[in-house]
Amino acid sequence: MGYEATASSDGRHEGVLTYATWSATDSTVRVRIYERTTNGVPVVVFTELDGNDGPSITNSVEYAIAALQQKFVFHVAPDFYEHYPRSSPEAASFDQIVSVSPAPQWRHANVEEVAARCGVDIDELLT
Repeated sequence: MGYEATASSDGRHEGVLTYATWSATDSTVRVRIYERTTNGVPVVVFTELDGNDGPSITNSVEYAIAALQQKFVFHVAPDFYEHYPRSSPEAASFDQIVSVSPAPQWRHANVEEVAARCGVDIDELLT
């Protein structure tokens, strides 16, 4: 399994994570990490990719988080969000992952909230 990413001087990392799940097919997800956020808590945004042949991020989020934590050291526990891009920016979906144990739980988050937490423009978050 792998994580290939680029880092910028402003504390942002972006890459693609391939990880094993309960399925025979590995999953692949886009990962954006924002370390310098408005409240000091890092934010991780998992974006579902069209070419993902494995389970969706919704159905394998606990595996994605565990795989990312093996590849990336967080000094503060991050907030995790999943993102499903849609045909139009207005239709994009964001949900905060509030718990993964004993079973994943989510809370809907609007794009304005996530962009504010990440300290980025909405347009950047939707790309």
